[in-house]
Amino acid sequence: MRKYFILLLVLGFSVSLNAQMHKTLKAVKAPDYQAIFDTGASNPTTAPYLREDGVFIGASQNIYSILLAGPHQVMYNSALNTLVFTHRALDAGGHDSGELAYDFSTDGGDNWTTEAWISQDAQGADAECRYPSITIFNPSGNSDVANARIVANGPSLIGYGASAGWGYSFQTDATIAASPVTHEYYGSNNGDDTDFHPYGLEMGSDGTAWSASTGYNSSTQTYLDNVYINKAVYNSGTDQFDWTSPFYSISMNLHYEGTDKLFNGWDVAVSPTDPNLVYVVVNCMEEGDTKQVPTPHVWKTTDGGTNWNELPAIDFTAEPLASDMDQYIIYNEGETMKPHIVDIDATVDADGMLHVFSTVYSGAPDFGFIYTEVGDKTQSYMHYMDFTTTDGTDWAMTYINDLECEAATWGDVKTYMHPQVARNESGTDIIYTWSETFADTDSLNTAPNMMAAMWNTTEGLTNDSINMTDGTGAQGIAFFPQVSPVVIDNGDGSFEIPMVIPLINFATGTDMDQTNYLYLQDYVIPRTEGGVETVSKPGVIVFPNPVADKVSVSRGAKVEMYNILGAKLLTVEGQKEVTEINMSDYPNGTYLLKIYTDEGIVTKKIQKIK
Repeated sequence: MRKYFILLLVLGFSVSLNAQMHKTLKAVKAPDYQAIFDTGASNPTTAPYLREDGVFIGASQNIYSILLAGPHQVMYNSALNTLVFTHRALDAGGHDSGELAYDFSTDGGDNWTTEAWISQDAQGADAECRYPSITIFNPSGNSDVANARIVANGPSLIGYGASAGWGYSFQTDATIAASPVTHEYYGSNNGDDTDFHPYGLEMGSDGTAWSASTGYNSSTQTYLDNVYINKAVYNSGTDQFDWTSPFYSISMNLHYEGTDKLFNGWDVAVSPTDPNLVYVVVNCMEEGDTKQVPTPHVWKTTDGGTNWNELPAIDFTAEPLASDMDQYIIYNEGETMKPHIVDIDATVDADGMLHVFSTVYSGAPDFGFIYTEVGDKTQSYMHYMDFTTTDGTDWAMTYINDLECEAATWGDVKTYMHPQVARNESGTDIIYTWSETFADTDSLNTAPNMMAAMWNTTEGLTNDSINMTDGTGAQGIAFFPQVSPVVIDNGDGSFEIPMVIPLINFATGTDMDQTNYLYLQDYVIPRTEGGVETVSKPGVIVFPNPVADKVSVSRGAKVEMYNILGAKLLTVEGQKEVTEINMSDYPNGTYLLKIYTDEGIVTKKIQKIK
């Protein structure tokens, strides 16, 4: 029978991934954690430690600072050649683990100053900050880092104590220095202690910062039907940022699944060329939504926030989007295609187009996911896709890649893949990143590498999906990566991707161990001349599709055929040029072809209609 998994979309997501492979696939064993460190110590105590392809920077008391993909914890500014990374503190040196620090480099990542404190004890008690975001304010025409500031925003806990709950947020700005001058604010939107997890902190070129948060009742542990858009403006008279929280409030009517609401991600994206153009994206399902799956809901302003307009929702039945999606989404004949979007991250390109980088499942009729057993693995049909729009009438999709691992359990957390999207300074190039484990016998994300792909406003996809950490000191340890929303332009069509990973010992460590951070240096994604052949689809053609009697597969590959429930129906050994499958005796419906090629395994969906 078909297996369904009901997803409860609160703070994390259960993930199981497709079985297609990349050219870079190979079995990866768990790394030798002792060999990670040049010092030979399993936990360095003084930062930074320098190694060939990374720099040890700050540290946190445990992993509960960098778990989520929603915050922007790394930021790069090209005019200053400056990088910043923010995180929670250690319980050491007179500081509390709820306080915040940031690490910074003013030479593009070669040398770092660590533990610059930006939140001390607040109102006579521990600050209790969590999951911070950071960005850089650089006045127009300035090239002196002393005149710039960082701005930080994130969730805090009501009451600042061990028994406190979500409901507050912190807003901080500070000079970029080892002992920064800081301004701190703690509070809650509307004064009702229901502010929850500001995400997507971004700075416009005019010195205006934006973030988005949601409403959350800590007592009942339920989401409220609110999304708050927060705005901060630099005040030259006081040399600090003035926050308006909320600057704008969005009321929604979220759908319940059991006791939880189908509400799983929100983000802000600001145009690189026009600071008045801002998008807010909320991935959710509202009551009465005929799609019956979470999808991006978008609000847009073109006048710096004076007016906000909700864009038309994405319509998966509209062409050409419907045909594009039909290649990847599994559903039975007579059912409706239901792309179930889980994770999102957003950016804006040079043309003002919104990009929503998304993890997409094949949705089941009961709000879960379609799972199927192929070989010894249970998989859902999951893909990475980039959904784009400018006004809600032109939604389009670019397929990025498939995955074949799911999140592993480590202590009380899951090792999610952290899909993130970034751009170059001008917005002409978009970079997609995620972590992924490649293994022949294990489909869990236990030894992840960092993957990346790139898209250009003129050329479209411009390179294969690349394993960025293969053969480096970070191979197999790229857990919970944090990537800067702006990458470093090398001037030759390639880009260095600024990213930080926590160093965890998956084999013997726990989620409560001290977490040390590694800045991954000189990880460059190149541009491939003449475009790209998508690596997960290495030149295999299946025709005709739909099929009445016989279907042919090019390249003489061995082919296995499965039904939608995952049962193997037949195996056809490769023939000279074309492998032919006789389907005349099979009933109408959806089938899966697992096609073996020299470059890897490709999965194709076909429809039998007669």
